[in-house]
Amino acid sequence: MEHTLRIPEVGVSKFHAEIYFDHDLQSYVLVDQGSQNGTVVNGKQILQPKTKCDPYVLEHGDEVKIGETVLSFHIHPGSDTCDGCEPGQVRAHLRLDKKDELFGM
Repeated sequence: MEHTLRIPEVGVSKFHAEIYFDHDLQSYVLVDQGSQNGTVVNGKQILQPKTKCDPYVLEHGDEVKIGETVLSFHIHPGSDTCDGCEPGQVRAHLRLDKKDELFGM
């Protein structure tokens, strides 16, 4: 089953990146499809602009920035979750990030 996430931003390419479960690696991976602006993982420009990259293995807690949108990955076995997955914790984390941006942290 395929799913598409549309991010309506100028800095996001039409087919920016793909995330899928790689059965050989037994991990979720991200592949930048040669986007104009690249992809940032955990604050680092891991995937360079205009170059289709090798699969990048995603880990629990990774944050992927595409344009100005940040996606937080919570990868758990089975139906287990962590405190970071709970909606209240996610909202609190987002509020802290906004506060840091305002105060230049």
